[in-house]
Amino acid sequence: MALSRPGALAVEDARMRMTLDTDRGVVAGGSGHVRATRTNESGAVTSRWETEFRYEVRVDVAVDRPDSLGAPSVSEWAWRVLAY
Repeated sequence: MALSRPGALAVEDARMRMTLDTDRGVVAGGSGHVRATRTNESGAVTSRWETEFRYEVRVDVAVDRPDSLGAPSVSEWAWRVLAY
């Protein structure tokens, strides 16, 4: 099976909204929207697509943060979101 070299993917619009359970310090779910166009090596449009998605985190695992670490930083919250 020969693999073709991919063209480019241009994302025209993308949004993500996350729901955080601040009492527990976890991501509870989220939703998003993506609109993109894919082109081949010569620049011709091969596909256009738009999608909406929604999800809910159903795993209920609670781990207490040690007091010695203090409150989560903005960077820690960002990595938590990306990890999901």
